[in-house]
Amino acid sequence: MKLTQQQKNFIRQNEQHDVRELALKLDNGKQRELNVEFILKQISGRQTAKEKFPFFYVNDEIIYPVHLSLEQASSEATANYKVSLIPDGYKTFVDLTGGMGVDFTILSQRFILSVYVEQDPELCEIAANNFQTLGLQGFVVKNEASETFVEKMSLTDMVFLDPARRDDAGRKVIRIEDCSPDVSEIQNALLTKAKLVVIKFSPMLDISSAVRSLKKVSEVHVVSVENECK
Repeated sequence: MKLTQQQKNFIRQNEQHDVRELALKLDNGKQRELNVEFILKQISGRQTAKEKFPFFYVNDEIIYPVHLSLEQASSEATANYKVSLIPDGYKTFVDLTGGMGVDFTILSQRFILSVYVEQDPELCEIAANNFQTLGLQGFVVKNEASETFVEKMSLTDMVFLDPARRDDAGRKVIRIEDCSPDVSEIQNALLTKAKLVVIKFSPMLDISSAVRSLKKVSEVHVVSVENECK
């Protein structure tokens, strides 16, 4: 999965344009030549990345997934904050909800071995391309559901999860039990396999209820960027 030079040129020339208007302007021949659905996804992705994760934006080889994955991805600022949570001496890391890979890209650089786990095969392919493009070392990509992977994974120093906060109908959810994976269901395996488990939840989550649902909660961090709770 690589961008051709022709595609990269088109993206650079048109990345300021509204993608819906741009789609209407392209004739059928141009659409086939450029793979228009893919190319418009890249333009939309770069527009998001410019503000949300600029370290992706500055690299022309980065591939972007569907908009929902970009929407759910952490910002560069909040991913960098999570680095401060990593204890000294930790060497192994597993991201059980890989997604766009922003958190993984930044956090993995603090470890010798890092495993990206994602059940969507297209996201895995995109992530593998992007990690190589960004020069990451010591990473493994696993196309597997987090609930399955955690049961058989080796002992690790740190596990990170950012459970999906939408149901099967695409509606936003907040409660731990409604997210995917349901961390309350796999917490025993997590606590058995990892020294430290870091979980990102919705800013709308009832913190008291969450602490009651989860075992061995040691810290709760409420993170905001420019006065907006994340």
